[in-house]
Amino acid sequence: MKYVFIILASLLVLSQSANSYVGINTNEVLNYNGVAPFVDLFRSAEPFKGNGVTFDKDGWPIQLNGGQASTYFLKWFSIDAIPAGHYIVKYKGSGTLVYSGGGVEVVSSSPGRDVIRFVADANYNEIIAKLTITKMDALRPIRNIQITHSGGICQNNPFEIVTSSASCGGSIYLPFEKHASRILFNPDYLKFLKGFKTIRFMNLSGILRNPISSWSQRPRMTDATWGGEEGERGAPLEVMIRLANQLNADAWFNIPFAADDNYIWSHTHMVKEKLNPHLKAYVEYT
Repeated sequence: MKYVFIILASLLVLSQSANSYVGINTNEVLNYNGVAPFVDLFRSAEPFKGNGVTFDKDGWPIQLNGGQASTYFLKWFSIDAIPAGHYIVKYKGSGTLVYSGGGVEVVSSSPGRDVIRFVADANYNEIIAKLTITKMDALRPIRNIQITHSGGICQNNPFEIVTSSASCGGSIYLPFEKHASRILFNPDYLKFLKGFKTIRFMNLSGILRNPISSWSQRPRMTDATWGGEEGERGAPLEVMIRLANQLNADAWFNIPFAADDNYIWSHTHMVKEKLNPHLKAYVEYT
C-alpha cells in the first residue's frame, strides 16, 4: 500500500502517467441530504434527544426517567431517493416505539419488529419520519434499532436490490433484515460510486468544523447513530475502509485539524491493517 500525503485539495482529478482517472467526494451522513449510503436507514439518524433521559456512552437511552427519547431518522428526504415498498424496523429490548412526522404508516407491529411504509408530503414529495421511545423496560432498554427495506441482495452482486431468492439464480439470497451489518451499503449507493477510481472521505468522516483531537473521540461502529449536527456526525474509519475495499477504489482519508499524534498513528495503523494492500491511501491534513 502506498501513502500519498496531501496538504490541500479541491477537485479530485488525479493522474498517473498516461492513465488519467477521476475520483469523487462522499456526502455527509445526514437524514436530509437525499443520499442513503447504508441499507440501515437508522445509521443516518440524528442522535437521540430527551429531557431528563439517561444515555449510555453509545447514545442509547438506558433510563427514560419519566421522559421520552426521540430522533428524526428521515427529514425533508425525497421519497424517490430510497426504494419503494415496506421497511422493517427491528430492535432489541422491550418498550414502545411511536412514529410521527407524517411520513410513516405502520403496517404491522409485534415485539421487537415493526413493518412500516413511507408516505411523502403531497407538496414536496418528501418524507419526515420521527421515532420516539415512549416506554421502556429499565432492565431491557431498547437498543440496536435497525430500519431496512424488505428486499435484499444476491451474495454475488452487492449492486442490485432484489426481492427474493428467485432472482439470484442459485446464488445465496441475503435479505437486508437479517444481514444489514454484513451488507452495510445501499446497493444503489455502491452502483453510483463503482465507476470512480478514488473516493474522498472528508464529508463521510464528519470532520468539518469538528474539534476532535483524540482517537477515543472518533466515531465508532457501536454508536447508536452516525448522523447529527455538524461537528458531531460521521461514519467510523472502518466503514470508509470497507467502502474502498468493496469498490476496489483508492481511499482519500482526512485527518482532523486538532488530531494529536496518537490519533494519527492509530488512524494510519488501522488503514495499514484493513485497507487492501494494492490500493493507495491518500492522507489529507484538513
